[in-house]
Amino acid sequence: MADEISDGAPILDSASAIAGLESDELFNALIDAYDATLIKTLKALQTAMDILDYKEIRMTSHSLKGPSAYIHAERVRRAAEILQQNVDKQEGPKILKSYPVLIKECIVLRREVRSYISKRDSNI
Repeated sequence: MADEISDGAPILDSASAIAGLESDELFNALIDAYDATLIKTLKALQTAMDILDYKEIRMTSHSLKGPSAYIHAERVRRAAEILQQNVDKQEGPKILKSYPVLIKECIVLRREVRSYISKRDSNI
């Protein structure tokens, strides 16, 4: 279904991301930047949702898609895409339904990102 996230999609596929980028260093820089900005982005999204600022909701969810795609975080990328599409269609109930899905996926991803960074840094 168009409004669903594939259960088979990985939370974070670092191996595929590194292979696609052809650089461990670039992936590590992207994952560090992602980790550093995710909470700020989610706070901006929460503020926009609190006041139902659809323009800001769309812009913020869109801003999650690109970086999520770069690091191969398909579940968050797809959840952000669904929220953005619901805003574009002005589907109020679907916006309210897709927002918590995105938040849940971001929380799970953040744990994966922090785990990856922790393991990486302990091997240095």
